[in-house]
Amino acid sequence: PCDERNFAVKAARAFCEAMDYGGGIDVALIKRIPSEAGMAGGSADAAAVLRALRELVSPTLTDERLEQISASVGSDVPFCIRGGTQLAEGRGEKLTVLKPAPRFFVAVCKPDFPISTPALFARVDGVTITDRPDTDAMLAAIEHGDADTLCANVRNVFEQALDGEQRERIETIKCDLLAYGAKTSAMTGSGSVVFGLFSDKAACRRACEALQGVHTRSKFFEMGGFSMKWTKWELSLAVGLAVMLLFCAARGTNTLQWWSAAFSPLCDGILTQSAASGDVVVKSKLAELLALLMGGK
Repeated sequence: PCDERNFAVKAARAFCEAMDYGGGIDVALIKRIPSEAGMAGGSADAAAVLRALRELVSPTLTDERLEQISASVGSDVPFCIRGGTQLAEGRGEKLTVLKPAPRFFVAVCKPDFPISTPALFARVDGVTITDRPDTDAMLAAIEHGDADTLCANVRNVFEQALDGEQRERIETIKCDLLAYGAKTSAMTGSGSVVFGLFSDKAACRRACEALQGVHTRSKFFEMGGFSMKWTKWELSLAVGLAVMLLFCAARGTNTLQWWSAAFSPLCDGILTQSAASGDVVVKSKLAELLALLMGGK
């Protein structure tokens, strides 16, 4: 949707109101995260728009102020602004910086059904939760870099609020990931995506390949510094979009088109525009992508 049901639109309006900005904004959004998946796709879109607008309109705006603006858009948006490893409290908007999480390889599996976040929130209020994550144990594990203890305490209370068929499907995917060597597995947020954390890269890739097309769409990620593994096709697409961005900026118009690749390294924005000189500066992420392409990796 192109109204405030879309977090990208809601974020743009919140920024313009907060900064009293009346200039033109043209946002072209490429969705890579499925909706109703529990992966904060909408929140990541909103965060990308807010960070891009800061670069374009008010480069000196602090992260703290941007997070304040983002909290009016959605509870998960401040985290997507800040990134890294955080303890989220309150509605999710109260963040405390933690040490980087231990390094894992992540298999992300999307079953063929969505889960409505509002509907699941309504349902969880009527369910007796019997298995909760041990937050203190997880904080201690992160502090000491203890991957095993961290994994042993991973839980998602929303799983207990799923209906019978959905819960059975989620449990099947979790069991499959564990069978392929995941140290832990759980549903993401309000679902329906399921993740598995692996210490072995090859095992993680095998799990993704085995589960692809069986009952899920599967992706491979690396976390701990969090970098996404790109195919050559995705890299080519990213560079092509960057060239289009440069062309739009070179035209000297007041409207700069931004492409948001949610939940990817490009969420930082591919380029910035100097408020003083108007020069366009390509950020390091694009240079990294070009280097990968040139190197044939």
